[in-house]
Amino acid sequence: MTSTGRRIAALAALLAVAVAAIAVYLYTERSTGVSMASGAGTPVLTVEQIQPLMLTEAEHPDGTEYEEAPISAANQAVSQGGMVVTPESCLGALQIVLGDAQVTGWMQVGSRPAKSGRTPFQSAVGFVKGGLDLAKLRETVGTCTAGTISWPAKKLTASISLSEVPAPAVKGMSTYAYKSTMTFTNVTQSEIEEPVGSCPIEPQPEFGSVETVSKECVEHAPVSEERMDITTEQYVAYAVVGNAYVEACAATIAEIDQMLAVPADRLRASGHV
Repeated sequence: MTSTGRRIAALAALLAVAVAAIAVYLYTERSTGVSMASGAGTPVLTVEQIQPLMLTEAEHPDGTEYEEAPISAANQAVSQGGMVVTPESCLGALQIVLGDAQVTGWMQVGSRPAKSGRTPFQSAVGFVKGGLDLAKLRETVGTCTAGTISWPAKKLTASISLSEVPAPAVKGMSTYAYKSTMTFTNVTQSEIEEPVGSCPIEPQPEFGSVETVSKECVEHAPVSEERMDITTEQYVAYAVVGNAYVEACAATIAEIDQMLAVPADRLRASGHV
């Protein structure tokens, strides 16, 4: 792949993180960010207790850049950048499954170094009353076999499909994973750069600027007017036990494996599940 091709692939990969992560952002918009009553045997945790369960800076690959915040706080200024998604499950499967349930949790959003430039990731640990129903999530994801994401103002449309993939095994937890595949047809870098650049997360003064991290892989790339088809893949996985869940979104299976396993180990070791 040429250097221009790699830069364009990085741009499309950044957009793919919206596919993987906006589901979390959407459903937490109604969340208060406070603890709720849990089922028997599952302790109630505050966001302060959940934060140490996440990967530390040292546990991420060298060169990783990210911001973190309580799930509800990170969501307060969410913008879909004018996106129109059909069906809703293509970006909002988790929102559909959880409905109006309140979630207490912590999330990290950022990018990691890769051969193609930088690839985005997101991870989260949350507690939801009644737990996350993986069977319902699987059913909902299955309704996005041939969806679309469009930006009417830019007259830009991408196709999107979700498909189940083998999930990493996590001791003591049920797991589920799927792949998001998104394709832009006959586009130029300048056509996709603006939608990608208008990040799905707005800056949060109290937690730093997530926007800066999200734009990092595109801000120095020269614009190419060569037309081409661009297909990107993003993996999303969940590990669930009781009222607790761990969520991971990344460009490779190996990354989501780590982002599920480490918080799950800490949940077990601390007696939280």
